[in-house]
Amino acid sequence: MKCNRILIGAVSGLLATQSSTAVTLTFDSDLEGFTAAGNASELTHSAFGGGSMALTVAGGWTGNSAQLSLQSNPALWSEIQQATLSGGTLSFTLSIDTTASNGALSVSGTAPTWLQPVITGNSAGTGGWDQNTMANDNLAAATTWPTASSIETISVSLPIAQTASGSVANDEVVFVDTAPGWSNIHFGMNTEGAAWASDYTVYIDNLSIVAVPEPSSALLTLVGALGLIRRRR
Repeated sequence: MKCNRILIGAVSGLLATQSSTAVTLTFDSDLEGFTAAGNASELTHSAFGGGSMALTVAGGWTGNSAQLSLQSNPALWSEIQQATLSGGTLSFTLSIDTTASNGALSVSGTAPTWLQPVITGNSAGTGGWDQNTMANDNLAAATTWPTASSIETISVSLPIAQTASGSVANDEVVFVDTAPGWSNIHFGMNTEGAAWASDYTVYIDNLSIVAVPEPSSALLTLVGALGLIRRRR
């Protein structure tokens, strides 16, 4: 019994150390390595929300507006590699100031019906260009702007995976091929082109990559030993 309790305690301790850790880009002081891509009107660092990435785009589909080379951030790249093996998530917050954006609307006070983030994994390998328009994450929650609180914010999260046979667009799973070569993630927006008379700005913050850790060999050994003791009893 004493041995059993010791093993249970050891397993519990190892499980605690196996908890997921996150690598988070806070955008507190800079763009964290992001650069403007083809659909961006402007990409700047902003003091909004204590620090964020300000993405200014035109109405319509602007899904390729900001990009980040994953290999340029070793900690982020390591977490991405682990996530493609054992599972994980990519998450961030997306905000818009409805008061500031009201003047960019085609009809003042008439908000767009949809305003959705677009997240793409782009790799040299089999993953290729895996574009995800997040139809279930609509920043245009209100029908009129400005809203009472002015700031509209949503939290977006999608799984990370690696595919050996190519990617599936708009399945809300971001594929990243971690084989030798280059791997990027791209951010942008999708909204009604007719709703906007001029460019609008959204703010991206707290981009986190969380990988599910693989169980260590020590943990597997202890679990096996505990099972053997239980069978002998």
